Amino acid sequence: MTLEGCRAVDVDTSFQLTSGTDDEFTVVFGMRNTTGRACMLDRGSYGANGSPTVPDRTEPWGKVFVLDPDSNNRVWGTGRTAEQSVAVLDPGKYAYFTIRWKTKPSRQNDPCVQPIAVSWPVQIVAPSLLKPLCSEISVSSFALGSIPNPAELKAEAGQNSNPQILALTSKRSTYHEGEGLLLHVSLATADPASLVRQDTHPTVYLQQRSSDGTTEFRATGPLPHRGCQPGDPHVRITAPILEDIDWEKGFDLDPDFCGSVIRPKRRADYSFQVFKAIVSSDSGIRFVHSNVLHVQFDDATPTLRLGAEHQ
Repeated sequence: MTLEGCRAVDVDTSFQLTSGTDDEFTVVFGMRNTTGRACMLDRGSYGANGSPTVPDRTEPWGKVFVLDPDSNNRVWGTGRTAEQSVAVLDPGKYAYFTIRWKTKPSRQNDPCVQPIAVSWPVQIVAPSLLKPLCSEISVSSFALGSIPNPAELKAEAGQNSNPQILALTSKRSTYHEGEGLLLHVSLATADPASLVRQDTHPTVYLQQRSSDGTTEFRATGPLPHRGCQPGDPHVRITAPILEDIDWEKGFDLDPDFCGSVIRPKRRADYSFQVFKAIVSSDSGIRFVHSNVLHVQFDDATPTLRLGAEHQ
């Protein structure tokens, strides 16, 4: 029996951002098989576009940084994608791979750009968390096992580095397909970390996962904020209107973004989680996070037809 390639819907993907030695910045992606069948870790596992490694640019005609030769072969399927012993991801098991680049040029006049986003397998739209890109991009092969712990990675940022102290809610657990919703963020406990309480103009990060496995992690801010304007780059972050936030009362977030890979016309099950960056005692960036909120989007068509029949 031929195994199918692992698809986005088959795996739950997480990530960590790390700054290592030799001026390197690494995005580590962890993938857990959530199905009841094994799947193959092949080039299809990198996404349908075949190239997850080209971060969006601050300028549309800026220098295009490319994959190094070995990574180019791996991503485009012209070379070996994974060692044979780790090519199969069994149900419930983990694998991970890395995307890595240099944060300083090897030669004085070589160019660098500030990435706005990493496009796959989680779209990370968080410029302040991404380090300058000054080299070719290296993509590792897959390795079995969960992402190494932060001490091993010398992590600068990780999605679940600290306990939950934020609460994420919505007015309802079920919405009609295409119906908009607002998410509400507040403190989960009466005595949370003081660094969160003191930030009255917060930037938070909303992660949402759709029923087809598409996952997005995006910087955002409390409502109200300015929406997208004509001609805006598709990854532009909406600018918050700076009003003091009372963390006890909480604030609302709009999960729909200009150019988001998560389409506003949602179907089936979605999960949402909010992260807030804090500075830990070792001066590294860590996140506190909310609960995972599941929202169901039902097909509105039967309801509309029923209404028409009674007219």
